[in-house]
Amino acid sequence: MSVERTPSVGQPDRAATAPAVRFVGLGLRWAGAAAPLIDGLDLELPAGRVSALVGASGCGKSTLLRLAAGLLAPSAGEVRLEGPPLGPGGRAFVFQSPNLLAWRTVEDNVSLPLQLQGRSEPAAVEAALSAVGLLGARALLPRALSGGMRMRVSLARALVTRPSLLLLDEPFGALDAITRRSLHGVFAAAWAERGATVLMVTHDIEEAVLLADRVVVLGGQPLSVRAVRDIPGDRPRPDSARYAPAAIEAVRALEAAL
Repeated sequence: MSVERTPSVGQPDRAATAPAVRFVGLGLRWAGAAAPLIDGLDLELPAGRVSALVGASGCGKSTLLRLAAGLLAPSAGEVRLEGPPLGPGGRAFVFQSPNLLAWRTVEDNVSLPLQLQGRSEPAAVEAALSAVGLLGARALLPRALSGGMRMRVSLARALVTRPSLLLLDEPFGALDAITRRSLHGVFAAAWAERGATVLMVTHDIEEAVLLADRVVVLGGQPLSVRAVRDIPGDRPRPDSARYAPAAIEAVRALEAAL
């Protein structure tokens, strides 16, 4: 495994309010499988930063994300959240599909996590809708929304509880290039304003370099860490940052590690 780490500069110190994520000796074997999908994996992801997991389709990136979310239990080892205890918002997960409730308005879909916790916080819902630019669409049903707008609702629903740990499973992968880049800006601005430890899965290495502080290349059977690269510089980064020489070099190096 190659590791290239350059300290990020100009970033807010969020370690006091968000957890670091550590996979320690992690193993996972599906029932009936001849070999484990994951066997003895060790990986540390920094507190209060955005980490991106990249790798070939089917290598186990989304499975690792679900282990971090507590949606799956490992066969061996453990997932450690190191730092302060998770706050009321705890973890939030954004899936590849928006998974909105068709009979609930935008506002009611966003407020659902709070309602499930027995909380009524109209100001939090208002702030989440504002963060993704959907205040004017709050009364619409999902059928009236474009694909990009539905993903914005999904992101707002994840942000509304102010989670300490935000997990995203290719939330922009099914969108057209223009909508995807627009949502990159929405996500980056929301993180800068709210803060959390973020772990995201993507197939797009340019996207990873643009949005993340740390990019982890995964691959192999069983799953292993092939490279880790820290991306220096302030965030949120403008979309034009993808054309900077340092970003292009980082993309090439990460592609070579796949």
